[in-house]
Amino acid sequence: MSDGARPLRVAVAFPGDGMDPGAWSGTPLGIFEGLRAAGADPVALRAAPSDAATRRALQLLAVPRLRASDVGMGGIRFALGEAKGAARLGMAWSRWCSRVGQRRLDRMGEVDAVVQVGTSYRLRHPRLVTFEDMTVRQVLGRPYFSWENVPQRVVERRIALQTELYDAAHACCVATPWTRSSVVGDYGIDPTKVHAVGIGRNHEPVATTRDWSTPRFLFVGKDWVDKNGPSLLAAFREVRAAVPDATLDLVGHHPLIDVDGVTGHGFLRRDVAEQRERMASLFASATCLVVPTSFEPAGIVYVEAAAAGLPCIGTNQGGASDLIGSGGIAVDPSDVSSIVEAMVSMCAPDEARKRGEAALRRAPLFTWSSVAERLLQATGLEPRREECWRDLFDGVGVDNPERRDHDVTR
Repeated sequence: MSDGARPLRVAVAFPGDGMDPGAWSGTPLGIFEGLRAAGADPVALRAAPSDAATRRALQLLAVPRLRASDVGMGGIRFALGEAKGAARLGMAWSRWCSRVGQRRLDRMGEVDAVVQVGTSYRLRHPRLVTFEDMTVRQVLGRPYFSWENVPQRVVERRIALQTELYDAAHACCVATPWTRSSVVGDYGIDPTKVHAVGIGRNHEPVATTRDWSTPRFLFVGKDWVDKNGPSLLAAFREVRAAVPDATLDLVGHHPLIDVDGVTGHGFLRRDVAEQRERMASLFASATCLVVPTSFEPAGIVYVEAAAAGLPCIGTNQGGASDLIGSGGIAVDPSDVSSIVEAMVSMCAPDEARKRGEAALRRAPLFTWSSVAERLLQATGLEPRREECWRDLFDGVGVDNPERRDHDVTR
C-alpha cells in the first residue's frame, strides 16, 4: 500500500480505551481492526488521562463515581448533564484530552495519518481525519446523553471546538449522509472535504435460506425504552390482530411481557457461547428485524441484520435510514400506526424476501475494512477508488452537495 515501501502508520485516537470492545459500540476497535485488514499499520492513541486520574477529577467536581467502562466520551457526557460541576467539567475535559492526546501523539514518532474518533477534543496533524456519527447541532433538542441539561455556554464552546476541528482537519468523515448534511450545512464546511464513509458491523451473522411464509419479527435493543420497545409492543398487538400467525422475539433488557405471540429472551451476551448461539438462531429464523428507535444516529444492528439477509424496520429520526436503504423501511417512531403499516407490509412473504435480498446485496459495503479503506482514501495518502463508494447509500451520493436535509427532523 502507499508507495509499496511500508504500510501507512495510522493513529486511531479516542478519548478512552478505544481497544475496549464496549467503547462507543466497538467503533474505535472496529476502525483499528479494519485499518489492519486494509493493509495499514494502526496504532491506538488514548486521547484521555488514565481512568484513575479521570475519576479523581470527577470526584473533585462532585460527579458521581463512574465505572471504568463509563470513563470516556459517553460517561463524561452523562456527567455533563447531571453533575453539579458540569459547566467547569465540559471544556476542562476537552482541554485535558486535547493536551494528553497531543502529547502522546507527538511521542509516537512518525505517523502518516490520524483518525480522530469523536470531536470532543482536538488533535493536530497534517493528515488528520475525523470520524463520528452526529454533530452537536444535531443532538440539541433531543433527550440524548442528557444534553438538554448542559449549560448554554458549554454548548456554544463545544460547537466552536467542533467547528475549529472541522476547519483544521484534512477531511471530515461521518457515518451517514444525514451527518454529512449537518457538517456542510450547519457548520459551513467545504463539501469536498466531508465524506460519508458508512459504518461497520461487530458481528458476522450467517445469511441462511429462511422460511418467509410466516412473519417472525425480531427486536434487538439493550435499552427497552430508548429503543422504543413500548411503541413496538403496541404496534405488534395491532399486527397480531390482523395477522394472527405473526410472532415477535425480544432481545435486550426488556420487562416481563405476557402478550400472545411475544417471546422474551432477555439480554444475550455475544461472549457467552450458548447465548451467542441463541442469538444466531434468532437471526436465522426471523423474517424482519424491527427496531424503531426514538432517535438513532446510525445503528450497527441494522447493518448486522443486513449481513444475515434480514430486512429491517428502523427509525427515520437520525441517520439510520441511510444505512437501511432499500433493505427495509424507515418509520416515524412516534407514530404507532406508521410502525404497524410497515410491519404489516413485511408480513407479505414476497415483500420481506425482496427487502432481505436488497439488504444482503448492500451488506459488503458495511464492514469495518471497507470503512477503513474509505478513511484511508480520505487522508489523501491512498488514491480514491470509486468502487469503494459506489452505491454506498442507494444512490444518495456520499459527496453530493445537493443533499439539503440539514434538519434532523426530516
